[in-house]
Amino acid sequence: MGGIKYSYIAVDGLIGTGKTYLTELLAKKLNATPIFEEYANNPFLDKFYANPRQYALPAQLFFLLNRYQQLVNVAQTELFHSCKISDYTFSKNNIFASVTLNEHELTLYYKIQDFMADRVPAPDLILFLQADIHLVFERIRKRAISYEKNITEQYLKLLNEAYNQYFFHVTEIPLLVINVTDLEFGENSRDFLWLVDEIHKPLHGIRYINPQKV
Repeated sequence: MGGIKYSYIAVDGLIGTGKTYLTELLAKKLNATPIFEEYANNPFLDKFYANPRQYALPAQLFFLLNRYQQLVNVAQTELFHSCKISDYTFSKNNIFASVTLNEHELTLYYKIQDFMADRVPAPDLILFLQADIHLVFERIRKRAISYEKNITEQYLKLLNEAYNQYFFHVTEIPLLVINVTDLEFGENSRDFLWLVDEIHKPLHGIRYINPQKV
């Protein structure tokens, strides 16, 4: 594991910030097991982006149950004896729900989520990726994934505010906040190797990454 002291690292951030790719790179570099979110398996996702009001609740409940099952299954195996890296946090459920659900739906959602939360392993390090909203929107347009075609820049702004609101109040888990707007990650890129060094440094509380210093 290259001397990594963490047993579970979670990478999170807005859609299009490069969570999955960074998770792949880190898993390989740190000899860790990657855990990837299964977006494509959600049968409500296309319908949600086309008609958010009607399909927000089933889409979010599917994600909640899927993430719960995935993390609990991993925790119940011997896999958690080695380092794991996921491209999401379980808490992202609340972030998306706060933006997409109405008051009554949110109350129901939180009751279900609270019932599950205690069984889900918590990460001992979170990498929170930030990026310029316009850049993220252009990335989403260029990758042309069918269920993302109805995503608007305004929706991304709302999500970004919700992400910031949530993670800037995280105190119980070490948090590395990384602005990836001007960073280029590759298996042996300067930016990526620098980030790996940052991950190995002792961290208590929140540390902000300034990419201009790379």
